[in-house]
Amino acid sequence: MPNCSFCGILRNSFRLKADDYAVSINPGSWLHAIFLCQVASNRPQRMRSTCPYRTAPDTGYDSVEAVLFRDGGIVNYPEMVVHRDDAIIPVAVIMYERFPFIE
Repeated sequence: MPNCSFCGILRNSFRLKADDYAVSINPGSWLHAIFLCQVASNRPQRMRSTCPYRTAPDTGYDSVEAVLFRDGGIVNYPEMVVHRDDAIIPVAVIMYERFPFIE
């Protein structure tokens, strides 16, 4: 589809934070997969600092959202943690090849 903007992004490269954390169970494979999900979150608790032992948002919130560095937070990319499995809805799988970095 030559006029598909989304297809153009996929064809011509894009930056994914998730790819930074991807670990392959087959080191010889260049094939990777990312699940694209929608998240049902109506009341995110916005956090400006880390809290690595948090297991749920505070009362009255349904998720935890990191505040971006430019807004006084400590992350460069949008991050949200949802502690309920039923609030995460997979909608697509994106398969792509990542070629190894050679120095």
